[in-house]
Amino acid sequence: MKAGNLVEVNTRCLGSHDHLCGNEETFYPPLTSVEHAIPAFTERASFKGSGLNLTWEATGQRSAFVASFSR
Repeated sequence: MKAGNLVEVNTRCLGSHDHLCGNEETFYPPLTSVEHAIPAFTERASFKGSGLNLTWEATGQRSAFVASFSR
């Protein structure tokens, strides 16, 4: 998913090779109210805007949720 040239997020489903100890659970819930949140593996997430005075990129982490939301 891309939001113009500012944000890019690529995820994939979690697989058996992504589990660390066999007792996996979602430790932190999503940071906002969403419906049907499913944990996902972050292939790449990046922000390259100028409004925050920083840019960042995260890759290869179990750090995303895929969900439905609206304002």
